[in-house]
Amino acid sequence: MNLMPAVRQTARPSSLIFFLLLISGCATTGNLTSTEKMVWSTYAIGTRKGLATCVVVNRTGAGAHDAFPVVVTSAHVLSVAPHGPFFLAARVPGNGAEPSVALLEFQPTSTAEPAYVRHPVYDVAAIELPIPPDIAAQLTLPSFINENAIGTDAPRVGDEVSVLGFPQVFPGTAGAFPVLRAGRIASYAAGPRSEWGKFLVNANIYPGDSGGPVFAARRRGRPRLIGMMTERIGPREGAVPLAVAIDARVIRETLQLLNSNETSVSPIGTASRSVATRQYPKPTVKLLGSVPRWMRAVMGQRYSTPQR
Repeated sequence: MNLMPAVRQTARPSSLIFFLLLISGCATTGNLTSTEKMVWSTYAIGTRKGLATCVVVNRTGAGAHDAFPVVVTSAHVLSVAPHGPFFLAARVPGNGAEPSVALLEFQPTSTAEPAYVRHPVYDVAAIELPIPPDIAAQLTLPSFINENAIGTDAPRVGDEVSVLGFPQVFPGTAGAFPVLRAGRIASYAAGPRSEWGKFLVNANIYPGDSGGPVFAARRRGRPRLIGMMTERIGPREGAVPLAVAIDARVIRETLQLLNSNETSVSPIGTASRSVATRQYPKPTVKLLGSVPRWMRAVMGQRYSTPQR
């Protein structure tokens, strides 16, 4: 198996593109099917080195109304630029047909420690987004995923799934929506016990799909997150329609590490492993006026110059 490239090399962000793209009309998140809720919960994430995919999970803090968004993606997506900045394409729902698209930059405040936690065994990372009140008044990060929507049961071979992502073979959509593909759980990952937190999906994935969520296929009710795409099988894109996904139970373990009182997790298929407790530096979040080149493709715009 070959690790799927998280991102493709691209140019640095453009400097003079008006960022808050108001598309004619806006979309509302009311009366959505389960499949549409999957789409609204999936976002494009990137660095100055390229594009990937993430899912936003709403976590509840100590207070009764204390909820905050957490970005979950593949660790290798963030590790290519551990000190940031990271970018997120946020959709702003409204009352019309399409949402507005806004770009958030989250920049680690320390060069000594990354602003995210990563699982000690598997390729999963999580980063909390402390959105300032002035930005929160302008936009939210709509998501229908909380920790109760993350699967706790082991995946079963033959189950139908929905895979979402931002494959770079696709030209993008005006609302920065991901592409949904259907498949089935094909098998369990081969290998030692350390691979037991993975399973195989019969789907083609491409650069840009890293970190994409895998949901149980359903048309009604709350979406259920059962995994995350991280690798493809084979050295060439589309050569073998099989991809490797990380079990959602690993995502749960990674979210545990965001809690300051957590000192260890017990990775699936391994002995309990200690993880040093630390107060990792949360990133600063800004609303940007410039758009990275990959972001323009996510929004369905053609590049002004050929991509290299």
